[in-house]
Amino acid sequence: MTILKGKYKNIVVVGYTDTISEYMKKADLIISKSGGITLFEAIHSEVPIYVIEPFLVQEIKNAQYIEREKIGKVIWKKNFYIEKDIIELINNDVAVLEMKRNMKKIKEKLRQEEIINIIEKFKRGA
Repeated sequence: MTILKGKYKNIVVVGYTDTISEYMKKADLIISKSGGITLFEAIHSEVPIYVIEPFLVQEIKNAQYIEREKIGKVIWKKNFYIEKDIIELINNDVAVLEMKRNMKKIKEKLRQEEIINIIEKFKRGA
């Protein structure tokens, strides 16, 4: 990750932080692995998520959820056009707005007990 720091204007590269909510408030897009915590942080913040090559079982399930619910984009195989693809997505106001709307709908549906049920479902591999 350190090789990316300072390389791109208006892009902040963050490793582990306990102030993630502050970054999420300002973000246009999250580029991350498709871990459960990251997924729920993205939904809560209504920030579209861009996932590159999920490989763990739970990450694959989460990536499928991202695609199914249209709340982000998943790149299943790395290619040389990822940078261009990210820029195109960020500049596609219609797609970003749709992803944010879909996240808002998910948030409206979720209650605490529903979140627990979803987590249990992912733990069982459903």
